[in-house]
Amino acid sequence: SSTLTRKPTMKWLKGKWLDLASKAGKHLQFKETYDRNTKIYTYEMKIIKVVPGDAGGYRCEVSAKDVCDSSTFEISVEAAHQDDQADILSAFKRADAGEDEGDLDFSALLKATKKKKKPEKEEPEIDVWELLKSAHPSEYEKIAFKYGITDLRGMLKRR
Repeated sequence: SSTLTRKPTMKWLKGKWLDLASKAGKHLQFKETYDRNTKIYTYEMKIIKVVPGDAGGYRCEVSAKDVCDSSTFEISVEAAHQDDQADILSAFKRADAGEDEGDLDFSALLKATKKKKKPEKEEPEIDVWELLKSAHPSEYEKIAFKYGITDLRGMLKRR
């Protein structure tokens, strides 16, 4: 870059035409650095959580004024060998599930809890009408809330 008057422009492409600048984000990250001592620009592309669709040919194009240069490279994607993880998951496979065979079953890890039955308090039946008749009108709403009456006004109109 010692002969360049300004910073070069960089384009990352997948295949022949797909510009990756619009795809930057959580999956693709681009980084550019400049070392003032050596006057060298460094451009990096990082693929986060690689998927099989990321495999293929890539190209980076650098252009400055009238000069343009490009470099192509291939990326191949292979599944990682994780024998340990496969063994762990096979311990939870359903063998007797018939149609659902192969689904993971974690029910063996669940602990059964004993539900404690609360003794129900025997409350004598209270006639809400009698209670409302003897109560002051300012107490009506409190009584209705306590006994679960949702339509107090409608109830009072029917009286």
